[in-house]
Amino acid sequence: MGVAVRLGFNLLLWASHVTEAHRPILDALKRTGYDGAEIPMFEGDVAHYREVARWLREAGLAATGIGIMPGPKSAVSANAVDRQGALDHIKWLIDCTAAIGGDCERGGIRGVTIGPIESSQQPGRGYGTPYSAALLD
Repeated sequence: MGVAVRLGFNLLLWASHVTEAHRPILDALKRTGYDGAEIPMFEGDVAHYREVARWLREAGLAATGIGIMPGPKSAVSANAVDRQGALDHIKWLIDCTAAIGGDCERGGIRGVTIGPIESSQQPGRGYGTPYSAALLD
């Protein structure tokens, strides 16, 4: 038996921040035959991404989060403040990806996939991935 493959489209073609104005694009992607959408996460809060999740569900699309590590944040910096900033940013990305119902986060964090996603905002659950767990140690 083969492996199921999801075909998604990156919304960075249209925006760095998905808003209600982009809902028709989500519907069009589904009609075109896409299974999912890659949602840019460069700003916003978890509540916003919960709303995006509703739009994705209504369109019948799966979700993946995409983001970057903005400078001067760096998980490998000699500067403790920059490392903490990176950790906080990764936690934010994970929480926003969980809010859209995404199962992984991709982007410019040196091409590392963070997944499966478990939100810190869910009681009894944390950042349960090997990559993110290592950052917390």
